[in-house]
Amino acid sequence: MQLLSGHGETTGIVLEDTNGQSYLLPPKSLADLLSLFTHSMEYVILNSCYSQKQAEAIVQYTPYVIGMNAAIPDKTAIRFAIGFYSGISSGRNVPDSFKLGKVSISADGLKDDMILLLRK
Repeated sequence: MQLLSGHGETTGIVLEDTNGQSYLLPPKSLADLLSLFTHSMEYVILNSCYSQKQAEAIVQYTPYVIGMNAAIPDKTAIRFAIGFYSGISSGRNVPDSFKLGKVSISADGLKDDMILLLRK
């Protein structure tokens, strides 16, 4: 499993380089990067604010992409990840694990359509 961590903006994902400098990775650049790993990706989770455009840009390279179409608090993103990965680690498929992640954050008051599951 490979992990990238960053904050989402409406125009891309903000990452840090090895010197701690922030830079914006636009959706097309993220798609170009992930296209190099199509043979090994089962799903991608963009567990960051405003990641719908990035999700739509990369869905062609992986069977499932999870993205957010609004701002999401850090605690909510963490709860979603705990629920999702609990499902994956117990042998559930991606759609069922996605539902577990959404149940995990239901107490946070997010609307159901703020977190998207895109399929190839």
